Amino acid sequence: MGTSTELGEVLEFANSPLMWALALPVVILVVVQALLFGRMAVNYVNKTKVMSRDEIGSALRTGAIASIGPAVGIFIVAIGLISRVGGPVTFMRVGVIGSASFELMAATFGAQAYGVELGGVGYNMQAFTAAVFTMALGGSGWLLVTALFTKQLDKIQRRVTASDPKLLGIIGITASVGAFSALLGNQIVGGWAPATTIIVSMVTMVVVQNLSKRPGWRWIREWALGIAMVVGMAVTTILFG
Repeated sequence: MGTSTELGEVLEFANSPLMWALALPVVILVVVQALLFGRMAVNYVNKTKVMSRDEIGSALRTGAIASIGPAVGIFIVAIGLISRVGGPVTFMRVGVIGSASFELMAATFGAQAYGVELGGVGYNMQAFTAAVFTMALGGSGWLLVTALFTKQLDKIQRRVTASDPKLLGIIGITASVGAFSALLGNQIVGGWAPATTIIVSMVTMVVVQNLSKRPGWRWIREWALGIAMVVGMAVTTILFG
């Protein structure tokens, strides 16, 4: 961790009323958009009668239950992110993008570009600014591409998958594995404690995924990330705490 003075100054500003005032309008906009899409869906169903009330209720319950697992994983990662960039930025970024893992990765890259580790020694206001700008720029790319090139991307997707439907998925997985492997590599060389967390989390993830293939255990797949992280941190704390 960085010195208490440096990190304290960063978090004091990061959690200030000014930051909350800047973050809340973005989150409110996301909520308004969700409500508008929900109203459009309700109006469409009422107009076309494509679903009965029972089917609507079942869909809502399924969606609510399915959201619990990912939310737990996001919540756990967000706790660590809050301790580095503050509550307002975390609330705004996760509210817009919905991926705490990506935001943590982006913040880490931003701090490293400044020359320090996220929350580590030398993590000052300049490093905080670099981390937040990287998070914002990383997310803005998704938003701009979606707004400007959605139709074109659909055509590209059809061409890419014309020869092999699995190719697009392979490309996406490969990019994710490469990015997260870079982060894991930096942590592994830091000693046995971070290496143990990574190894235990990976093993736990494999075990949970295998359990999800058994009859009646499919629900646990949504909890995989949260369970793996909790088990990894718990085992490391017991062994090295």
